[in-house]
Amino acid sequence: MSSPGKTYAVPMKTGTALPEIPADGFTSAADIAALPGVRVIDAVDLAPGPSLDVYAYSRETVQRNLYRIPVP
Repeated sequence: MSSPGKTYAVPMKTGTALPEIPADGFTSAADIAALPGVRVIDAVDLAPGPSLDVYAYSRETVQRNLYRIPVP
């Protein structure tokens, strides 16, 4: 599950497709973070791995021409 700027890795029970969700749903990101075993990762666009400790994410870097030197 993700919210702006963060991803919440929720451990799953074997044989289930979704985590246990409260009857009222989640009202905030703090509700998701309060689930047992949740790991909060400060990244978005994650690709999960075989465990909560293994994942991949993309990072973008921007470099600008600060001195306005013409580049051919």
